[in-house]
Parts: sequence; C-alpha cells; structure tokens
Amino acid sequence: MSSDRDALEAAIDAAPDDASRYAVLGDYYLQLGDPRGELISLQLTERSTREKREREEVLLRTRGLRIAQTQRAQWRWGFVHTLFFGLVQHAGWEERRDDWTTTLLAPALAHPSCRFLRELVVDAGPGDDALRFLSADPQRHLEGLTLTCNELDLANVGAGLSKLLKLAVYAQLIVPAEVKLPRLQELSVPVDAMTTGGLGVLLGALPSLQRLTLSSLESFDREALFPVTQLRGLQKLTLRADKTTRSAVEAIADSPLLQSLVTLDVSRSGMTEEAAHRLMALKFARLDDLVLGDAP
Repeated sequence: MSSDRDALEAAIDAAPDDASRYAVLGDYYLQLGDPRGELISLQLTERSTREKREREEVLLRTRGLRIAQTQRAQWRWGFVHTLFFGLVQHAGWEERRDDWTTTLLAPALAHPSCRFLRELVVDAGPGDDALRFLSADPQRHLEGLTLTCNELDLANVGAGLSKLLKLAVYAQLIVPAEVKLPRLQELSVPVDAMTTGGLGVLLGALPSLQRLTLSSLESFDREALFPVTQLRGLQKLTLRADKTTRSAVEAIADSPLLQSLVTLDVSRSGMTEEAAHRLMALKFARLDDLVLGDAP
C-alpha cells in the first residue's frame, strides 16, 4: 500500500499546485480510514461554513496530523503550506543550542504533514545554523524562507537553498556574500544591517530579482539607494524608513528603475514633501501603482 501512496505523492511532486492530485491522494487516505483524507476533502471545498471550520480544528489536533514541535502552521489541501518555527518557544532550548537544528527543527520538517512544505518561517538566534542545515538538507518544495535572528553570514547559503523564490531576512548584522540563488524573485532585507557596498554585493548576485523590500531605522538618500539603482528588471520596490530624501528620488530618476518599476511603495518611508513632489513628477514607463502617504 505504501507504494500506492508513494506514487500518488510523486504525482503531486510533479505538479504541487494541482488540486486534483491532492483530491486523488485524499480518496486514497479515506479508503484507509486516515483522517488526512477527510482534511484534504474539507480544505479542497471552497465554501466556508462554521461546521467545516470546527471540523478542521478537530482534525488538525489529531495525532498523526499535528506537528508537536511547532505552534503555528498554515495548511493547504491537507498539508502544511507555511510552517512557523520559533526556537525560543521550545522548553529548554538553551540546552539544545548546539544541536537544535537536528533535534528540534529536523523532526518538524520530516513530519508527514510537511511533505509538500512551501514556506518556512524561522525565529532563532543562531541564524547561520539554520542556513547551514537547510543548505545541507534541502526541502523538496521549499520556495520561501523568512529568517529572524541576531547575526547572519550569507556565505552559509548553500546549494540546498538554490530553489528559493522568496527570501526575507531580519537581523541586526548581516555579512553579505555573492549568494547563489538564481531563481530568487523576492527579497526583504534591512539595509542598516550591512554596508552599502555589502548590499551591492548581495543584489548583484540575484539575476532573477523582481521584488525588493528595503527597511532602515534611519534614512534613504542617494548613497543608500545606489545599489538598487543598478538593478535592471526590478518590478516592485518597497521602502520602509524614518526618512526618505529628495536625493533618493533623484537616484531613482537617473536609473533603470524609471523604465522597469511597475509598483513603488513608499507609504511608510518617511518621504519628505519635497521628495514626494519630485517623485510624482517623474515619468515612469510602466508604473501602475504608486503608494504614497502613511499606511493605515
């Protein structure tokens, strides 16, 4: 029987966004009396009712489906789509500081409910450990990674993460590197955590980058945005800062961004009135969405 399940799971591996393939796998589980079959059926049903939600909650607490090592997860079609792993939430995590990736993170990722995991959110002080572990033990369908930590050396991004489409890093110190992420389309990073030259090194190694979010506790000016203005093909730029000056807008005006941007979000960038007026006067070739002002 396991060979039948393996064949059905392999069919999903070939097309992980094809709901009909999960339906076939769900029928298989229903025949076995496995609660995952009912969960797949419920989550494939578009209509939401109170009875459906209540039954889902019961099933998600069922032994064999529930992932004991984590507290939060977003599910899709009977499996975890996004897994949230917070190291400090684990009792006695400090005693596991040296091997937490193998004793705490690895069992969660190996759980049958994470068979088709697409996104992973990790909140852990030793961020380099997470990068090394995921690079050495790649997850088959992982496309998105969010990592919150104290310090991070991007040189630890290895081949096991080469399929990433989305990367978000929140750290106080980031050591830049020419990461090999040829498919990466979306990046979020705090510019204060690295030097301007370091940001240039990182962005220059991402040939497929389309969407970029930069945050700063200080300000964006021409110098801070210079690495971004060298990008060609960037479609969405989001800036988050206490202040964005006119010189930053002038940097955009003199760059390929004027031709490539489709969305520019400066709603929480502290943009000065002078900078905003200059920005609105620019002649963008493709811009469809310019978000100004404070976000609600």
